[in-house]
Amino acid sequence: MLRLLAGLGPKPFRPRLYVLAESDTTSEPRIHELERQLGSSSSSSTDYRITRIPRSREVGQSWISTVITTLQAATSSLALLCTDPPDMARLAGIVSTRIVYVESFARVNSLSLSGKILYRIADCFVVQWPQLAARYPKAVFRGRLV
Repeated sequence: MLRLLAGLGPKPFRPRLYVLAESDTTSEPRIHELERQLGSSSSSSTDYRITRIPRSREVGQSWISTVITTLQAATSSLALLCTDPPDMARLAGIVSTRIVYVESFARVNSLSLSGKILYRIADCFVVQWPQLAARYPKAVFRGRLV
């Protein structure tokens, strides 16, 4: 996502809110580096900020305990939407926005759970492997994005 944002440029997207999983230890330094390259003065810049929410499911986590952690993640996400709502939202067709979903490069043969959910509602569903485009007719393949 950071590479996609770097390609789009920062100007139309201000302020930027990066939402990370609490257990993510690698993304924050990369965000600060990207923002430095984009010209933001510091991590306290008004151009962007970072917030953290619980992860719905960790790798290797049992499916039974996933129910609890998913509820925690959903509660945190809803609270974030209430305290810091996005500039635009799709509200029963009243506000028209486009949803573009880019499936992870790591997904070669099947969609992620997020991809399976958003495949039905995304206006543009981008995959990075031709095998996925062949299995999902709505998917668009234009090569690797990252």
